[in-house]
Amino acid sequence: ATSAQVFLTSSPRFMKENGSKHAPRVFGRPITKPGLKKFRFMVKEVPRRADFIHHQMPGILNGIREVVFGAEDGMVSTLGALTGIAVGTSNHLTVVLAGCVIVLVESISMAVGSYLSAKSVREVEERKMKEEQIELNEHPEEEKKELAGMFVRDGWPEALAVTMSETAVTRNELFLKEMAYRELSIAPDGEDSPIRNALFMFGSYIIGGTIPVLPYFFLPITSGLIVSVTA
Repeated sequence: ATSAQVFLTSSPRFMKENGSKHAPRVFGRPITKPGLKKFRFMVKEVPRRADFIHHQMPGILNGIREVVFGAEDGMVSTLGALTGIAVGTSNHLTVVLAGCVIVLVESISMAVGSYLSAKSVREVEERKMKEEQIELNEHPEEEKKELAGMFVRDGWPEALAVTMSETAVTRNELFLKEMAYRELSIAPDGEDSPIRNALFMFGSYIIGGTIPVLPYFFLPITSGLIVSVTA
């Protein structure tokens, strides 16, 4: 892969000379912090590749757990319920109506459950972040040493780890992000959205649950039962 090329400039002239109308960006984000007014970095990002899924489908990847869980649960739960109803009643209309109701109700239930669980996890993480901020305010030296130790644990040279921790302690936001990521295993800038998770769960459950129901729309109940089970 092509390595990112970094250019250092002391004025916006570099952008003007290179036809750039936008602020310099690092990992796709503009550099706007006051500490970088004097020197600006221009990053040429690695070219996107069509065969790299993280270049093409970042939104779907963030909700892949809900997509897989929703589709699998939709198929299995609906198939089990419909098979029992079909065998017990042998009534075509009853099976079709029951299948539609099961898929609709269960998809809503799963979506609400996904939303509430993701929201609860976010609230717990926010609580942890607030508690960590209190520790940083009350015990900055101890937290700085702890951060340096975690840098070393992760493979950074000790001298560089000390320098980075000393830099972090002078920047509260950076300090908190590093401690949250390395100590609490929390990504402060993570894109986990409860609403998005709920939508992924709802849609995938509908799709998965529809598969065992469809045969009953077009086939007699006996044939529909066989196709639904074997599909």
